[in-house]
Amino acid sequence: FKKYLTSTATKVTPSDLELCINLNKNYTALLDSLGKDSILLNEVLRETVLAKGLGELYKLNSFDKKNIIFMLSEISKKTKFPEISIIASNLVYNLTKLEPGTIAPSFSLPDINNLKYSLSDFKGKYVYLNFFTTNNLPCISEFQLMNQLKIDFGKDIEIISISVDKEILKLDYYLEKKSFNWLFLHFNNDYDLLEKYEAKSYPLFVLIDREGKILLNQAPMPSENVKKYFEELTAPVVKEIKRQY
Repeated sequence: FKKYLTSTATKVTPSDLELCINLNKNYTALLDSLGKDSILLNEVLRETVLAKGLGELYKLNSFDKKNIIFMLSEISKKTKFPEISIIASNLVYNLTKLEPGTIAPSFSLPDINNLKYSLSDFKGKYVYLNFFTTNNLPCISEFQLMNQLKIDFGKDIEIISISVDKEILKLDYYLEKKSFNWLFLHFNNDYDLLEKYEAKSYPLFVLIDREGKILLNQAPMPSENVKKYFEELTAPVVKEIKRQY
């Protein structure tokens, strides 16, 4: 049933999708449309196809993403089948994780001195987080610009680099030869954390706001002129003062 909702062979028309998703965000009406197909008379199958189909439509620009998330949330809450509730809630999580405004995955990781640092320690500051390995040239080349970023923006933006090397000794040995001025942590073999941040290739940069929410996933790297973005982010708000007459 992959791509069932967008297949021309189904009983669901493009106008059904437009009306039920973009205009009314009504999952029950869309479920009724699926019920016109004789192969979807089984309720569990029909709701499964709908939930997974909405997940596929989320990736298309022609459908309102917020409405799709709302509909999946409604399915999760109102379905009488526990397995469908799990499918829908998992879809909501996977589709929205790392979206701007969502809570950044938390962590508590050691530095080379085994001091633990948590993301929550930096609440009130922006966090420029990056994942790297010490033997990856593209990762290391970005570090050449980061000392100056720390000097220029360290008051407002905390820079944290998380080593994904299997052994923390590699990070220790690497830092012995360097004079970097920002925080380095080791991922401590927390592969769940890498999955939560979708850290599959390196370097990866993520920008987190003062409240611990994602501001930019796959944020610009230092070499991509992130400095300009930081300048806009930390610029003082100029309030217009109206004269009193």
